[in-house]
Amino acid sequence: PWLAPIVRVTYVTNTGVAFGLFQNLGNFFIIVPIVVIGLILFFHHQLPDGQRLMRLVLGLALGGATGNLIDRLRFGSVVDFIDCNFWPLREWPVFNLADTSIVTGVALLVLMLVWEERRERYKQQAAEGG
Repeated sequence: PWLAPIVRVTYVTNTGVAFGLFQNLGNFFIIVPIVVIGLILFFHHQLPDGQRLMRLVLGLALGGATGNLIDRLRFGSVVDFIDCNFWPLREWPVFNLADTSIVTGVALLVLMLVWEERRERYKQQAAEGG
């Protein structure tokens, strides 16, 4: 009850992707997650030892994609239930934990790729004496 002014549980079915985007595209959102899950598993298997953060990031995306896929296969849609009602999220669509996991995983992946690219650029500049 004390979170009710900020976060509510609201039952919503969603045939689209995260946050209610791209509704009613049929089997597209069954096929794409299966391909994405396969790619995540492939890349995870290719990672060298010591890549714990990358494994975590891929695990977040994998867990979210799998959770939403299971909902789609069982119910024909994803069940969203987290309804935020605070600035700046007053008009934010209802979402679920799988969406949060996917978005967090993808955001961390982008940050890691940018970080690695900058690190390589600095390393190359140092090697060139610049």
